[in-house]
Amino acid sequence: MDEALSIRPIDIHLDINTIDLITSKRSRPVIRTIPLHRDPKDAMMSYFIEFHIDMKSRERIFPMKRQAIDLYLKRMQRDLKFKIHAHKFRHTFGVKTIMNHVPLSVLQEWLGHSSIFTTSIYTQITGMDTSQFMENMR
Repeated sequence: MDEALSIRPIDIHLDINTIDLITSKRSRPVIRTIPLHRDPKDAMMSYFIEFHIDMKSRERIFPMKRQAIDLYLKRMQRDLKFKIHAHKFRHTFGVKTIMNHVPLSVLQEWLGHSSIFTTSIYTQITGMDTSQFMENMR
């Protein structure tokens, strides 16, 4: 969630469909560039236009604290009748990516995992049928 909260307009490159994310969990911050899907890109463009956001701004797009998000999600839990937390969005993205046959090494890069073993957890969760890969081998 910290990566999402740290995004600034200057980190979003609508012309080349990428976004720079800053990972601060390591000893020194690391910037990684990932592709930007058209759906969030379109939503961001509309948001920036509607609220007159300067694309060169270094101000955070989401100027809120992690605790505010946690509180909001906790309130949503009551209405939804199931548990929800911020990490679940990242987890869902990882699982859906694997189910769409994106290579594990690509997902590793997108999620910023230093170890492929961390990323491989998503393959176990999906229970994906891997027999198709054997069928396609030449």
